Amino acid sequence: MAIIGIEFFTEFSNFDKANKTHTQDLKILRKFTYSFVKQFLDTKKHKNKYFKYNDTSKKPEEIDLHDKKLGGSDDQWAETVDLFLIATHGNNDGGNIILLYDTMKNSWIGNSKDWRLGNTNVQLKWLLIFGCKTIDKSNVLGVLDVFENLHQICGAYDNITVPGTVYEITKEGSVKEVTYVEDVGDGIAKSLIDGQSVADSWIFGSYTSSMGILPLIVVAAERKDSWHIQYPKWYLTTLDNDHLSGAGQTMRDVSKTEKHWLSYAWLDKSTSLTEHTRGWIDF
Repeated sequence: MAIIGIEFFTEFSNFDKANKTHTQDLKILRKFTYSFVKQFLDTKKHKNKYFKYNDTSKKPEEIDLHDKKLGGSDDQWAETVDLFLIATHGNNDGGNIILLYDTMKNSWIGNSKDWRLGNTNVQLKWLLIFGCKTIDKSNVLGVLDVFENLHQICGAYDNITVPGTVYEITKEGSVKEVTYVEDVGDGIAKSLIDGQSVADSWIFGSYTSSMGILPLIVVAAERKDSWHIQYPKWYLTTLDNDHLSGAGQTMRDVSKTEKHWLSYAWLDKSTSLTEHTRGWIDF
């Protein structure tokens, strides 16, 4: 059984009021996250531990991912689940992941320089971020320090363009409301549950003919035994072998001292939909 935690924002009225800005609403993400979590609940094989968003009494806060030793509360939230999904506005600053919040605790902005995931409860394995430009493909080492038993970060290397609600004519001649972002949430969750690897679920599970290819990327921590002189032994990597708990093989945790290299994979428009592009950084 996998235990999951979900956080998302639909609007940023508090942030805008305090900072005299106008931030694009993300109300469409309600459908993305609901469709994602529904797949898990329908199987009755997995558990949704918490579901935090604008309208709940306990709202998502920057400290939920922020390391306890650095002034945060990740030990009470992100580190209490196997899979943590957050959907919000994202960006990257010098290799660090930047996330926008509509609640002010330590900060309106979450920054991965303050994350050390897996070092408290040694439970969190997969961090999924549905937000734009969270991973700098040319500076993957920017997230190196985040991995302390965490297996993978699933994010995006460019802007995510998600079509809003459109209306289609059915074969019967009636008008049907369609929101393609639901397909993304459904597709990723179904792939995870059906036994696809976490990396493939994130990269390929989101693809539908209507959405096109999304600029999604996965970064994984790897041990020395999966490295051979100058090249990866892909068959031993977290990237290729990690599956959701109960849906296949899950690789052993990679501790802070065991980290030897980072692997990463992504899909772009010039790539076949059956094969992603892989890279690696040996440090």
